[in-house]
Formats: sequence, structure tokens, C-alpha cells
Amino acid sequence: MGWVAAAAAPIIIHLWMRHTHRETPWAAVRFLQAAIQRRARRLKLQEWVLLSIRTLLILLVVFAASKPFLERWGLLGASVRTHRMLVVDASMSMAMENDGVTPLDRARQLAAQLVDKSGSGDVFTLVEMTQSPRATLPSPVADRARVRRMLGAVEQAYGAAKIAEVLPVVKTTLETARAELRGIDRHEVLFFTDLARSSWDLTTAGGQADRLLTALAEEAQVNVVDTGVAGATNAAVTSIELVERLPTAGRPMTVRATLSAFGRGGGATVELLADGLPIAERQATLDPASAVTVEFAHRFDRPGIHTLEARLGSDALPPDDVRGLAIALQRQVSVLCVEGRRDDARLVSRALAPEGAADSAIRVEVVSDAQFDSTKLDRFSAVFFCNVPRFSEPSADRLAGFLQGGGGAAFFLGDLVDPANYRQVLGPIGADGAAPTTGPLSLNGPSLGVATALTSALLQAPATAGRPALLPALVGEAVSDPSYRLDPLDYKHPIAAPFEGRQRAGLLTTPVTRFFQLTPTPGVGEVALGLPSGAPLIVTGGGRGGGRVAVVATDGSLNSIDPATGGPWTAMPAWPSFLPIVRELLFDVAQSEQAAAVLPGQTLSGRLSGDAAGGPQGMDLSVLRPDGTQESIALPAGARQWRYPRTDRLGVYRIAAGDSSQSVGVGIVNADPAESDPQRIAAGSMPAGVNVSRVAASDDAPATIDQPAPVHRGLLYSALGLALLETVLASRWGRGGK
Repeated sequence: MGWVAAAAAPIIIHLWMRHTHRETPWAAVRFLQAAIQRRARRLKLQEWVLLSIRTLLILLVVFAASKPFLERWGLLGASVRTHRMLVVDASMSMAMENDGVTPLDRARQLAAQLVDKSGSGDVFTLVEMTQSPRATLPSPVADRARVRRMLGAVEQAYGAAKIAEVLPVVKTTLETARAELRGIDRHEVLFFTDLARSSWDLTTAGGQADRLLTALAEEAQVNVVDTGVAGATNAAVTSIELVERLPTAGRPMTVRATLSAFGRGGGATVELLADGLPIAERQATLDPASAVTVEFAHRFDRPGIHTLEARLGSDALPPDDVRGLAIALQRQVSVLCVEGRRDDARLVSRALAPEGAADSAIRVEVVSDAQFDSTKLDRFSAVFFCNVPRFSEPSADRLAGFLQGGGGAAFFLGDLVDPANYRQVLGPIGADGAAPTTGPLSLNGPSLGVATALTSALLQAPATAGRPALLPALVGEAVSDPSYRLDPLDYKHPIAAPFEGRQRAGLLTTPVTRFFQLTPTPGVGEVALGLPSGAPLIVTGGGRGGGRVAVVATDGSLNSIDPATGGPWTAMPAWPSFLPIVRELLFDVAQSEQAAAVLPGQTLSGRLSGDAAGGPQGMDLSVLRPDGTQESIALPAGARQWRYPRTDRLGVYRIAAGDSSQSVGVGIVNADPAESDPQRIAAGSMPAGVNVSRVAASDDAPATIDQPAPVHRGLLYSALGLALLETVLASRWGRGGK
């Protein structure tokens, strides 16, 4: 500010150069004196005007250069320091293109403009609104160049953002800013978003999002900058699946793709790609009122890992125009049947692979329970235990390892089964090392919870569980309660679903006279079929480590004899419905052989194909991502189940053993179909205190966002104008003076 003294320079020069005159009386000039005095007054006025302009010009330049100091002292109007939190929506709907520009492009551009126009004392935080919201600048930053770099680093995500999940991150970041900042006068939260209904539904979770947003508007100024595309339409592949539940190599399979239109229908071409190569094409007419299904037939001749993708022609939202799945095909599905006594597995094995079917897709091997411990399990997709009396701890551990590797298991319970052993070895173990035990049990009405004591033991065991259960249900005592009908439970379970509308299959009339009482594990066991008394007949669920397990409460043969009637426990093995029930059991427990596709942000997992497995020291797997980069994951010793959590890119993830180029696993990440619908919420649905501004493609930052007045620029522009004015006046008056 010492340069203010420079403004005195024109005055000093003026005084130094001021002309002095002497008065000499002369009669001849008396007539001129009056005219000279008049001219002198005019010249003095011109000199004062030029002096004022020159002095003011210097002052303006000095004040413009002193802007930071003037703002700090409160001498300029834009002295309010503001913390601005920039919340940038990067969900998949922000990839909707309009004239080559996406809403995310506009969001980054407008946010950067706002940073440039903000006051020098303002600070910023940055939150990314994605399927996994996070604060990329969690602490306030004053470095504008860094903020612009972080804005430029916001990448397009492909999942669905939920405002109810974003607001807690915003609240935490705001609280951090309040705790760290001193001298900040106001806080402002700015959402740069397309207002897609999939992300901004404020009614979810009982209106929790609406309450959180209202509370936020009371703590800070909240502005929503709408960068979305109004009136957008879209078409998407919303699902792809195999009709066959357990496909094999060398046999035809049916691929079913579902297409959806949003806003406008019309003709569309959909391609089927096998291992990345287009192999078939179908024409479809899309209807916004309902989804359209297209089916393809294909056959992979070679076993191994394969991918299938359905692809639409490109539109304004390319990420959802393709959807895929991955499958690990075998020449045959191998199933191990373990029998408690001779012929206990004979009818089950025949149902899986009928005699005389040389080209059967299922290969069955039968062993006794004594041979189970010496049988190599990784050759099989599933194990069926048929009336096996007891399990030792080592046997249970082998089975647990098999399930952890992605295998499946099914249990048929007959007269040799020791339920106490099943509860102790295959059920949950408490922290004290004891399994839940029960006394004599009886049916307790029509509910699925059949015994008070058993249910109490089951519910108490997980609270102190030292080992999770292998079975999805706790096995009670065997009871005789003849019934001649089954309850399909509205055919909701996949095992019962194929029988709907097919009464001749005999499912509903299957007689069962003796069975074990099963209590499904809460949150794990699911009842597929029930008995008229309400007791479960088949319970399925996830076993230990990820494999699926099914428990059938009665025998899978005619060898078990009911002491009350003298007849078999059940006639189900001789009933027409037995073969499809056994097949559906296999499809249910062995379905993990198909690599399930996931959405962005979810964890990919799968089972290593072939003989690959972690050695005694474990092994490193390499993950080839869709963007061409490669990462490593560690596989524990002896494990065959791999997991990969960083699924932020759409496409195929290939898993290889070490430096090998041969895939031993594969996974696919698909776009979230919830983001395919371009429907937007109305600005008027926002809570009070939330300002919404619409920004066209050619607009700058909206006027509703308070911007500091650029005082220093006005000073400089004024100085430039004065310099030009001084030049013109000095030139004009100078010529006039001459």
C-alpha cells in the first residue's frame, strides 16, 4: 500500500513545473489583459482536470494490485469467505451424450468455472456421487489448481448413485470442514447432477433421503445445478441369461436377452457375441410399455471358460447397450453319490444319469461312506449324500473345503442318519465347543418352526458361534406323520417352479410317511417344498464358504422302513416327479459353476477352472481388467475360490495363474439397469431451501450461485479508460493551446 504515495507524483511535478510571471504595466496590453485572463482560467481548469485524471489513474492501479490486502481488511465488498463443497454426480446416467457432450462433461466444466470465479479466500471440498460415494477432497483446499485437477480426474462410473447414500458422506465432509476452518463465514453445497430419478428418489427408505436433504439445507446453502439432457430417450439390454441351468460343452444352449426401451420404441438390431465375436443377429421391435425378449441358440464345442454378450446398436447412452455373462463349461458335469449302505444311492444316481444314456451331460460316480475320505472332491461339481449315518470332523472339514471352492452338496436323510451327529458336526459350534442339543421333539402345529426347544437352540447358537453350519437347517428327530400331498409353496422356489401347471408330474400327490424335522437357519435356509403339516421337506441355502447345500428330510431310496407302518419312509423315488426333483436339486447346488455377472462396485468371485488351486504356500493370480491394466490378487493355500473387489469398469475380467496367459477364471461386470431409465425428477419436488437451476449446454455457471464481484477487474478497466481519456484530452487541449 506504500505505492499510494505514488499518486502524489503528478501534483509534485505540477507544482515544480508551474510557470511564474511578473507584472509589468503597459498601456498597449491593457486591452489584451482581459482576454488573457479569460483564457488563463480555461487553461487552469484543463490542467486541474488532467491532474485529477492522472492521479486517479495511479490510485486505481495501486488499489487493483492491492486486492488481497483490501479483501483481508474488509475494504472491498467481496470479503465473505465461503466453503464450497462440490458434489459431482458421476453415475452411469451422466454418460448420456448430447451433441457429443455428456452431463458429466458439463458438470466438470461448470464446477471448474465456479472455482475460477470464487473469491481468493474461498476453500473447496469435493465429493463424487457414484455407487460408492466418497470424498476425494475431504478437507478444505484453497489451492484452485489442485481443485481443478481433482475435478478433471472425476471419472465416469457405471453404477447407480443413491442420494440417500451420498448425503451421509456430504454431512461428514461438512462437519470436517466446520471443525478445521476458522474465519469462514458461510458454507455452500453444490450438486452438479442430471436429477435422474434412479439417483434422486427422495421417497426411498421411508423418506430418509428427504429428511437428510432438508437437514442439510438448514446447515448450509444448497444449490442443485441441473446438467442433464431434457427429453432424452434410451434403449438398453437389461438382462441376459441361459435357459439351461447347468449347460455343458458340445450341447446346444439357449441365450435369452431382455431389451427395454425408455421414452420411445421402434426397431432395433441385437447381436449375440460369443467370446467377443459376433455370431448371430436378431431384429426386435422395442415397446416402451413392456420389455422385449430375444432368444439365440448357440453351442460351444470346447470345454473351458467362455463369454456370451448381447449388444444393441449404439445410442446416446452406450454403456447399457451391451450385457454379458461368463460360463465355465465342462464336457460333463461330474457328481459324486455317497451312500450309507449298498443301493441307497442307486435311484438317485439313475435320476441324475439314466441308464443307457451314453451321451448324458451328467456323469455319476457312486462310493460308500467309508470311501468318501479318500475320494478327491475337486473332480466333482456336487456331492449327493444318500442316507449317510455319521460324519467325522475330518470329513466335515473336507466337505467345508469343497463348498468353499464353489462346489455344492445335497443330503437325503434316511433311517441310518444320526441327527445328533449331524447337529454336532454339520451344525454350528458355539464358543464353548459344544453343539446345540435337544431332547425329544414333536411337531408343533402348521408353522415351519416345528419344535420350540430346537428352534431355541438354533437361534441361540449363532450368537456365540465358533464355526458356521454346513447345513442350511438344523436336523431334529425323525417322526412318523403320514401325508399324501406336498405343499409347493406357490412354486416360488426354483426347485418347485418347473412343476407349476403340471399336475400330472405327480409332485403334489407324493406320499411321505416318515421324515426328519428340519428348522431352517434364519437368513440362510429357504424352504423349497413343504408338507401339509407345515414341516419343511426340502431346505436349500448357502453352505460354509459360498457353495450351496440342499437337505431333503426323507430318504432318496425305498430302503428306509418306517417302524410305525412297516413300509418305506416315502414312495417319492418311485414317483414320476422324482427324476425332475433330483435334477433340480443338482441345478440348485451346482449353479455356482456359472460365473455370475455383477454390477459395478460389487465383488467378483469364482472358482478356478481345471486343476488350478493354491499350493502349500498359496499362489498369486493376475487379473486382466477391461481397460487393459493388470493387477494381482493372492489366493490362500489350497483354495480354489477367488475374489476381486475393484469392479469399476464394465466388461470382462480374466483371471490367470501367475504369469500364464491361460485363463483359469473369468468374471463380467455389467451396467446397472436402474440407470438406463432417463426419467428425471421435477425441480419442485425438492425440499424447501434447496435451489435448483437449469443450465443449458452453452451457459456458464448459473446466476443463482452467489459469485464475488470482480472488483479488481473493474479497477483495472477503469484505469485503462482513464488512460485513454487522458491521452485524448491532453492531445486535444495541447493542440488548442498551441
